[in-house]
Amino acid sequence: MPVTLLIVDDEDATRNLCRDVVADSGLRTRTAATTEQALEILEQYPIDIVLTDLRLSAVDTQRLQTVVDLAVRLRETIRRLSNAWENPSSSAESA
Repeated sequence: MPVTLLIVDDEDATRNLCRDVVADSGLRTRTAATTEQALEILEQYPIDIVLTDLRLSAVDTQRLQTVVDLAVRLRETIRRLSNAWENPSSSAESA
């Protein structure tokens, strides 16, 4: 499964430049101009990397960071549950 990068920047030129720079890298990209758009994308798609403009408002940046942190924890929990389901004897040994 290809790695997906979310680019969050309120400036079209910067957002498009970032997307163009990684276009040949094999990364799948999604872009957002606002924190609200980024949050919608995070709800709809699995995102592996978030590249964000640090000059977004402090409230927006903190909100986005909180959601990304929660998404990472959720993904890790799902991975562990999936591994435990597939390998019940190895998960019992590690408990």
